[in-house]
Amino acid sequence: MVALSSLDLWRRASASGDGASGGGGHSYSRFPSDFPFHKRIPGTRFVVDGFGAQCAGDWSRAYFLTHFHGDHYAGLAPSWDKGMIFCSQVTGRLVVEALGVRRDFVVELAMNSVIWIDECQVTLVDANHCPGAVQFLVEVPEHGTRFVHTGDMRFTPVMKEDASLCNFVGADAVFLDTTYCNPKFVFPAQEESISYIAETIERM
Repeated sequence: MVALSSLDLWRRASASGDGASGGGGHSYSRFPSDFPFHKRIPGTRFVVDGFGAQCAGDWSRAYFLTHFHGDHYAGLAPSWDKGMIFCSQVTGRLVVEALGVRRDFVVELAMNSVIWIDECQVTLVDANHCPGAVQFLVEVPEHGTRFVHTGDMRFTPVMKEDASLCNFVGADAVFLDTTYCNPKFVFPAQEESISYIAETIERM
């Protein structure tokens, strides 16, 4: 099983840059009192989709990116050096190639596998959103707690059968994308939309 330390990874990434180094002793700052609650996993220093000035700081070296949409990666640039960016392989490539973030600061994680990061168990599952979009399932053994951060997620009944998600039924908290939870938003199933588009193209 893979075990990673965001601090060790950050130190190596910093040292491989322009002579700067994150080595030596290290102490974290406290999270600001006004830090957005939905961008932090309780009981950890994990920051999710928070890379701007309000969220990125010396209080964390572990940053998680759910997917490659501007409102989630805002703050990432070639100068990024605040910490490690944990994400899917597709998202990682986009962060490096499209935004110019140094590859040393990007950690691409496999899907549907338990990965130990800073003594927590992290699993990535498909969010059924854009390519590379994931949900983060985080278990914090020290506190016996479990959390789900959906990012931007498009629910599908198949998710009810996902073994990893089923293991998190009864999680201590779910950070849920509620953009379209209002009943006024009624959309056809993705399969129906794809079928309609394909049939329309065939008739052209």
